[in-house]
Amino acid sequence: SRAVLGVQNADGSWQAVPLTDDHQPSNPRELERLINDHPGEENTVAFRSGRGPMRVLGGMMPSRAFGDAMYKWPLSTQRVIEAVFETRGAPPPMMSRTPPYCRTPPYMTASPEIIHRPLAPTDRFLIIATDGLFDALTSSEAVQIVSDHLCGMGDTDGGGTASAASALVWAALSASGGGSRAVSVMLTLPKGESRKYRDDITVLVVVFERPGAQGSAAGAEGVSEVEVPVGGCKLVIRE
Repeated sequence: SRAVLGVQNADGSWQAVPLTDDHQPSNPRELERLINDHPGEENTVAFRSGRGPMRVLGGMMPSRAFGDAMYKWPLSTQRVIEAVFETRGAPPPMMSRTPPYCRTPPYMTASPEIIHRPLAPTDRFLIIATDGLFDALTSSEAVQIVSDHLCGMGDTDGGGTASAASALVWAALSASGGGSRAVSVMLTLPKGESRKYRDDITVLVVVFERPGAQGSAAGAEGVSEVEVPVGGCKLVIRE
């Protein structure tokens, strides 16, 4: 997941300001953390299969997340889980099996990074989205899409944020080519089939209040702080 601030410069142009680090082993800082936590496992703690992306133990894209217990629990606990399945005469589901190269768990964590940033008058909106969006669009592309959408609607009160999020999803699915018909087909695929063709995508667009306008970020009167969980981060934004 990633949080990106849409900032409008004095000349009217837009700037994308990332507020979070990507919690994936493709991020050099996350890879360094994993290697430091697991000395002697530099070649297996995260690697690519073929031309695919860097994954934790070759299996998981995120390096911080809730769940994924088999990348976190001690091996002794995992052996107990496997024994329970054996007594039932059935192999454990894939996500309940000890991953290959799992020697010194935990390899994944739910420990957050906490970011504080005061809001400036030029900060217009915040995009929070999963990697399904940002694998297809850059942060700058996402900010431009939202700014074009909101400006085109003449939106000043955040009422178009839901459709702005939809515009981002549509743009991400369109990035693979095939036109609007292909996007429509991907959006109507049943759950079991959809993951074969596209990643899950979750998007939230928050439009900040400006003087003289009602914004969607401040909410109730007197609220001066917005706290949003973003993947392995907790984002705190103060006005």
